[in-house]
Amino acid sequence: MRKIIFLIWCMIGFILADAQPKPDASMVFLGILEQNQPKALRNPSEYALEDGCLYKTTDYRIGNTFIYHPNSKFLAPFVDKVVVLQGKMDKDLNQIIQKIGQTPENYAQEESMMQIRSDWVGPETGFKIGHSTKAKLKALNFFRCYSLQEYPGWKYRQQQGQISIEFTNLLNQTMQEIQFIGHYESDKGKPSPYYLTQQVSQFRPQQSISLEFAGWIQLGSKIYEFKEIQVMGEAKLAKIELQQPIPIEREEE
Repeated sequence: MRKIIFLIWCMIGFILADAQPKPDASMVFLGILEQNQPKALRNPSEYALEDGCLYKTTDYRIGNTFIYHPNSKFLAPFVDKVVVLQGKMDKDLNQIIQKIGQTPENYAQEESMMQIRSDWVGPETGFKIGHSTKAKLKALNFFRCYSLQEYPGWKYRQQQGQISIEFTNLLNQTMQEIQFIGHYESDKGKPSPYYLTQQVSQFRPQQSISLEFAGWIQLGSKIYEFKEIQVMGEAKLAKIELQQPIPIEREEE
């Protein structure tokens, strides 16, 4: 059955998101397509820069990577879905930002005054939410998306406090190393993260991986609750940056 699904998936091919094919598409990028928002802690849809002007970035991201398409409406139906994109990884966000106008007075001041952890914000803004510089944007990667489709090789379920995941490599490339990172947060007192990593080597095409994570972990006096699974991996012409939130259902007492 898996071979049949794989063959059908290959025959369907990528859903072109632009009528003009791009011959320089060189890699695939897998993850959950998310929508960017103004004044967000990470990957905001606009930045206030040092020249006093507000600039639009992109409407979408995968993980912490901005996704660029000249006609972003083509990406809208895929929001919050696991997708595989075809395109090119590029650097320097200044290439694609567009000036909106003057930065409003006290822009994102309220958001910047919140109690924020350093792992919640991007390096280009730090704790000054929505504000950055052209020099900092130059260091950011973004992905030029030419086509995309939903990815059928990802499944998960949560049952009785256990998270089960199954991931099948349909990218036709061997991942030398792939990491499955369980992200936990303490449920009492000052919140703090805990990460549990399971690592797999030589993840070959059509190979499937099944793993489990506990819904809660106790470390000393603290109990940490599972929040999301992060899947990270790279090959020569492929990148995986999948971050899947999985809420834990508490049993009624």
